[in-house]
Amino acid sequence: MKKDTIAVLDMLMHRVERLLGEIIKEHKRSADVSERHIQDLLLAKVEIQDIIEREV
Repeated sequence: MKKDTIAVLDMLMHRVERLLGEIIKEHKRSADVSERHIQDLLLAKVEIQDIIEREV
């Protein structure tokens, strides 16, 4: 995999982490955010990390 692609995936992973943090904070204040949304983002983060680790 190209370095550029890995860099984009790394940037995407950090965005997912930041968004996940914001969603978890909001979830604690309100029930508007479902556990499923949080689980989906956690899964996306893990999948991105796996791709990066496989390709590096």
